[in-house]
Amino acid sequence: MRALKLMAMPAAAFVLATLLDLPPLAAGVVVLFAAMPTGANVYIFAVQYQRLVNPVSGAVALGTLLAAVTLPGVVWVK
Repeated sequence: MRALKLMAMPAAAFVLATLLDLPPLAAGVVVLFAAMPTGANVYIFAVQYQRLVNPVSGAVALGTLLAAVTLPGVVWVK
């Protein structure tokens, strides 16, 4: 699932930005936003509703760590 978020979504955003003929700066922003990790809002909702707090916190932390590895690659490729 993380591979989908961290690699497939930026690739799809790049393809869409190319198909839509976006200017280079706008295309870069779209691809970079697609490569960003899941936000903390997921954790906040898990705590608020007291559902799956530990797995959600682990998933958010792992996604952030993996994004630290993949984001430089996305920036370098773009």
